[in-house]
Amino acid sequence: MKTRQIVVEASDKMMALGEILSRELKAGDRLLLRGDLGAGKTTLVKGIARGLGFEGMVTSPTFTIMQVYLGRLPVYHLDFYRLGGEDQDRDEWEESYYGDGVTLIEWPSPETLEPGDIVIEIEITDDDYDSPRLVRLSVPDDRGQILEVMKRLC
Repeated sequence: MKTRQIVVEASDKMMALGEILSRELKAGDRLLLRGDLGAGKTTLVKGIARGLGFEGMVTSPTFTIMQVYLGRLPVYHLDFYRLGGEDQDRDEWEESYYGDGVTLIEWPSPETLEPGDIVIEIEITDDDYDSPRLVRLSVPDDRGQILEVMKRLC
């Protein structure tokens, strides 16, 4: 895995980061999104969905578990905050895990990580909700171009 850290100053920049990242995503990609409540995971998903051509409203699927957004590629947005590790591996998620779109998983269990996954960790840098976020992006070695794009554009 290769890793890059960047500082994201505000929520509009988090959305822009998602849009930039979406340009490098392809069908079958899985992104594991880690971070505290309010860190900006869903905001990042909004940017990715918009970058993939979805024009509607993106909301956190905390209570529905999964939302699907249709654009250039389908976006499967899952939130496992309320599910234990064994519930995250159920067959019903199989289509989104290995389907024709991009899967974004908020609150994944450590056991969820598979070879090829992209991991994004978002950390609030201060007690202030409006403080900048530290974003760590880890990609498989063969996807290093994602980090290069991030370096150039961010």
